[in-house]
Amino acid sequence: VAQQRLLDRGMALMNAQFGTLLKFYALRHARDAFAPTEELERATLTQLNFEGLSLECDTIVFGDQVLGREMQRRRWSTSLVFDAPCTTPEQVEDQLVKMFAESEAAAAAADVEEGGGAAEVGVGSAAEADGGEGGGARGVPPSGYLWGGLF
Repeated sequence: VAQQRLLDRGMALMNAQFGTLLKFYALRHARDAFAPTEELERATLTQLNFEGLSLECDTIVFGDQVLGREMQRRRWSTSLVFDAPCTTPEQVEDQLVKMFAESEAAAAAADVEEGGGAAEVGVGSAAEADGGEGGGARGVPPSGYLWGGLF
C-alpha cells in the first residue's frame, strides 16, 4: 500500500510537471494507435503500477475538407507495459527513464542513418557531467533523479 502511494504521488507529479514527457511516451510508444491525420493535444497519466502505465490521450483527427469531412476530437486510452515487471517504485522510475533514453537513442540512430550526423544522446545527472558516479548504464541516471528523489 505504501509503495502504491509513492507511485500515485509520482503519477500526480508527472501529470502536473511533465506533460511534454507524457506526450512523448504516447507518440513514441503508442504510435500505431494514432490515425495518419491525428494530432495529440494532451496525454494524461491515468495509471502507474509495477507492470507499466496507462495514458489517456486527447487528440484531433483532421478530416479531408475536400470530401466534406471535418476535424473530430477524440479521447482514448492506451497502456504501455514495461520490459519486465518491477518490484519497487525506484525500479518503476528506472523503467520510465529507460523508455525515454532508449527512444532518444533510437531517434538519434535513425537521424544518423538518414545522413543527419551523429548526435550525443542521453539523460544524465550533474555527477555524470563532472565525471562522478552516475547511473549504472551510460546515460541512465540513478533512481530518484527524474523526480528529484521522490522515491
